[in-house]
Amino acid sequence: MAIPERTSASSLLHWLRLASWSFAILYASACVTTPQPARPMGPVTAPFVDAGVIDHVALRVNDIPTSAAWYEKMLGLRPYHKWDNAWLLRHGAISIGLYICEQCTPTTASQRTMHHFAFLVSPDEFKALQDRLKAGNVAFDGPRDTGVGFSIFVTDPDGYRLEFTYYHDTDPNAQ
Repeated sequence: MAIPERTSASSLLHWLRLASWSFAILYASACVTTPQPARPMGPVTAPFVDAGVIDHVALRVNDIPTSAAWYEKMLGLRPYHKWDNAWLLRHGAISIGLYICEQCTPTTASQRTMHHFAFLVSPDEFKALQDRLKAGNVAFDGPRDTGVGFSIFVTDPDGYRLEFTYYHDTDPNAQ
């Protein structure tokens, strides 16, 4: 990836983002292997769109400022844009949308359809995160050995579960 000689600050930021995404994709593809089906699962076709990465997850919440404060404390996410009924929070390459749907029927835990969403961390960050959660009196489940890695789970103010995980093959201390 060559950077043109004359580059503005915004263009340079664009190139740096591209480089970091390229590294993240290469790292993820080197660390994670997808099991191959035993036999073909139908005709191979091209996808409608090559989306690359997920831009954001949108969560229906009860109180945007309360949820935003929790996500800022937990993930460093800060408001990037505020609409009347939604805020987009960002930190680095992570974005989460929080929204209120006043005309919607309130959801209960049994009506939530998303089980959890996960963040990939290094083995060192995984250990440090547990220490910070304990020191901050933040409840979490785990760590659990999932068979391919280790995970811990925390629950946000609206009941959504966040997983923090690393894969066995990324741990330099693994036997």
